[in-house]
Amino acid sequence: MPWFWNPRWLVVLMAWQIFPGACSGVQSVGLRETAEVQQSTIALSDLLPPEASSATRKASAEVVLGWSPRPGTTRVIEAADIAHALASRADLLRRLAVPDRILVRRAGFPVGRGAVLNAIRRFFEERNSPVDLGNARIEWDEEITTLAANAALRVTHAAWDPPRQTLRLSMHAIDSALGPDFLVQLHSSNPLPGLPAQSSNLVSKPLATETGHPLIGAGTRAWLTLEGKEMRLQIEVVCLQRGTLGQQIRVLSTGTHRVFQAEVTGPRTLRARLES
Repeated sequence: MPWFWNPRWLVVLMAWQIFPGACSGVQSVGLRETAEVQQSTIALSDLLPPEASSATRKASAEVVLGWSPRPGTTRVIEAADIAHALASRADLLRRLAVPDRILVRRAGFPVGRGAVLNAIRRFFEERNSPVDLGNARIEWDEEITTLAANAALRVTHAAWDPPRQTLRLSMHAIDSALGPDFLVQLHSSNPLPGLPAQSSNLVSKPLATETGHPLIGAGTRAWLTLEGKEMRLQIEVVCLQRGTLGQQIRVLSTGTHRVFQAEVTGPRTLRARLES
């Protein structure tokens, strides 16, 4: 289908024909190309520059553009999205100069090494197998954030990989509304107590072992975090395969229908690297 027949772009073209000032930028307020939000939804007023008038800010606060991205990720808002949201607000559209796309991040607090180690210690204590993690080598995405400072974490699932001597743990904030699931890898050259000798999956509660139990099933809707050099985007996907923690599976974007190879990081979360 040609781009000019896309309904979203037709809205933009009609706005340009009826309100050329909205697209030319003449006597208008330019929306910011990047913004950070605190609340769970994105209002048009969040995208205004500081110099916007109080009248424009008040009118823009009434326009909701959708849900905010999860902590540590970015949502892309296209010009067509804003034109569609303002289809019945021609007066407001005339005051704005809208960039092609706007990147919106959710404000948050970084997850620290201490919080990660405390969650791992509790995981072993639940199995009556305390460990010394003073010199442990752990890896996680240090751009992960939570909505509260020093949020306590808990391990939800873990998988032991004997050949690599690595324990893969999925964890999130104890109050799961404060942050996303993310993957932590604990490397150890010595056997860790309380873990099976063969590869298996464990759940956080005491010693309930579920060998080969998938975290995600085929057909499950989930969130995929796409990681690039300068940004992290989150999109909704449908899983095409089932997978266990740390496994690579194929997923389908619900928006673009593009297929990605992604790593399972939690019950409904995955991650993949954006191609450079």
